[in-house]
Amino acid sequence: MFADKIISTPFTTDEANSYFNIHHSNSMDASFPSTLRALAAPRTKGESFVHSVRHIQAASLNDIWRVMSEVTYRLEVITCTSLVLERLKNAPALPLGYVRVKKVTDFFAKYFEVVCFTNADRKATFVMLNDRLLKAYHYLQTAIPVMLPWYFPPEEGLSELEMELIKSLKEKTPDKYMACLEKIAVQYDFRESFIRKQLDGIELEYEKRQIDALKIRIRDKKEVIEEYNLKIRECLISIRKDTATLMGLELGLSQKEGNSEILDYFICNKSVELIGVLESRLTFVVTGTLTYFDTDMLESLIRNPDSYLFHYANENMPDLLRAIFIEEALKLRVCAGFYIDFAERAGGLNGYDFPDRFSSYLPNPHVNDYECLGTAREVINLALQNHDFISVIEQCIVAATNLNFGDSTVIKSFMKTMYGQSDKSNRTFIELPDGSTVTPAEALAWIGQRNGIEAMVSNADSQESGGEEYDLPF
Repeated sequence: MFADKIISTPFTTDEANSYFNIHHSNSMDASFPSTLRALAAPRTKGESFVHSVRHIQAASLNDIWRVMSEVTYRLEVITCTSLVLERLKNAPALPLGYVRVKKVTDFFAKYFEVVCFTNADRKATFVMLNDRLLKAYHYLQTAIPVMLPWYFPPEEGLSELEMELIKSLKEKTPDKYMACLEKIAVQYDFRESFIRKQLDGIELEYEKRQIDALKIRIRDKKEVIEEYNLKIRECLISIRKDTATLMGLELGLSQKEGNSEILDYFICNKSVELIGVLESRLTFVVTGTLTYFDTDMLESLIRNPDSYLFHYANENMPDLLRAIFIEEALKLRVCAGFYIDFAERAGGLNGYDFPDRFSSYLPNPHVNDYECLGTAREVINLALQNHDFISVIEQCIVAATNLNFGDSTVIKSFMKTMYGQSDKSNRTFIELPDGSTVTPAEALAWIGQRNGIEAMVSNADSQESGGEEYDLPF
């Protein structure tokens, strides 16, 4: 029974919460909803189910019976005082349809006191215990199949992986438990489900709002015609234009079938991660490696010891910059947040707080610090006018993977990170030839080691033509 608090699992992410019909509230940590979803989700057959936790200091049996008689599709864990628990253990009668599960009480007796009541008609289970420690909360989950017999008929049994998950709850550390959840989570595509729910029909809804807006405008202008005869000609022209636009939109709406381009794009493009959608505005994060930069300008800056690349001292920095941008032996991984508003606006997310899963990427300083999209801005504006949102996303990718060495303000900020002097310096955004990612400080050490080995090999070759050969480790 591990006592570590489980903060998050693959089954409690935003994408997972959107995917499952098993909901939770006031959980002591993320373990119980995760175990429930991993075990019960395939068996609920689409039924919505709620797990909740609460503590009662004092309550009469009638109050508790009333709550039990009102709920359906629920697994409620209640921590209570020993006095309340004693009343429940000795209760002469239970609410209609509920039965006492003595097996649960007996099984946990030597660890903590617990009573369990189930109602197969309501598909409701109430578990009361007098222990508020996480250990008890974790160990209690091993009895989920017994607590929910309508989802776990004894004759069907559990799979080997499900048994492994239950057994892991008895371990002293959560390592095996988390590993089992990862194995089970592979069976689900939370990302695609999240994208589909967020984006399905977004373009159609936007166009419907346009149609409604145009209809209102037409109505208003007809009223203007009645009130101001002098403006009849002007209003009739405007009506004809808006009606033509309305007819085109309605015709286009009637011809649209299947998934939208944007939905398909987000599902297929792994380097673009959808963050969320609010009305006509969607936000997303682009990841990749720096691709667009001027190597000639960089080389001239490296050769100038007084350039703004060298405000801090490290003898390996010139070689590190060459290895990344000129030799391309190393890669620099970047990310950037963006938004697109279907009302013809798009831009970078200045100062966006990236989730931990982007810790191996450097937020692009142009976008993240200054909301600058460079030359991509002009192309984005043109694409927005044409409602070409795929081209807008493509140009956001260009902006995210661009670094302009001619912008001294941005490059100074970038070099401060490279020298280990900023709060982003502990990110592992530099990719070594073997695919591993390291911090700038670790990359500088790697360059120093490489230079030392090359110097050693060069000296050995010059001393003796038939001397011993040395292999480089890369």
